[in-house]
Amino acid sequence: MCSLFLLVFGLLPQKAHAELTITPNVVLIQGRDRFAEVNLINTGDSATTYQIGWRFFKMTETGYQPVEASLTPFDLSQNVVFTPRTVTLEPGVRQKVRLALRLKSEPPAPGDYRAHLSFKMVSDPLASLKAKKNAPGEHKNIVGVGMKVGYSIPIIYRVGESNSVVTIDKAAFQINPKNKKPEATVTFSRGEGAYGVVGHLYLYHKPASGEEKLVGEISNANIFSELKSRTLTIPLNVETLSGGALHVVYMKTESKNQKDIIAERSFPIGQ
Repeated sequence: MCSLFLLVFGLLPQKAHAELTITPNVVLIQGRDRFAEVNLINTGDSATTYQIGWRFFKMTETGYQPVEASLTPFDLSQNVVFTPRTVTLEPGVRQKVRLALRLKSEPPAPGDYRAHLSFKMVSDPLASLKAKKNAPGEHKNIVGVGMKVGYSIPIIYRVGESNSVVTIDKAAFQINPKNKKPEATVTFSRGEGAYGVVGHLYLYHKPASGEEKLVGEISNANIFSELKSRTLTIPLNVETLSGGALHVVYMKTESKNQKDIIAERSFPIGQ
């Protein structure tokens, strides 16, 4: 039996796809916050059971690397409790997972502390195939690969006030050579310090004349504290871009307020 874990942060849309939708994709506990909720919904067509637990990942320039233990001496997984620990979801059914911060000692030094809440499928992925094979009148050979799918979202405990500064270093429009669809690559970085940045990237086309238009976005464009910069590739919802500029806006997650823009910069197209 194989296992496949999907990290529900980084390059996935705002909601996790496949057969489980998870919102939010990042939980940030800070200030006087001590409680949080994660919402699950089964978007598949069969009942599925998930076992909930902790995992650890390190962000790298090329993706995410699983590690055996917390990246910091303060282990967040030992200081957050959650319920339930196992859920069985019928198709279309919603479930809340409640988390509570319960420090076992004094708060750690200022900074970000992270663990990843995982949702591992424990139902038998081949159950429906087995049932079909054993049904009366079914004599065909059925070949399948049993793969248990899991999902993981970051839970962050922030101690103190974040002083991270984001810089949008470069951005470029291009046509993907494989699928021939337009996309943009954006490189952004954070300043020194013990805090990561949790944000959302918006891409606007600013023509030489007329109003600018949203042409792409990506949620969870985060830079965790162990990484200095990231380069993301974002699909665009237009056939092509000609002239004008690509206006890149980095905003605090799920915020539409101008005051919550962390960084923005425009790049000429075709120059």
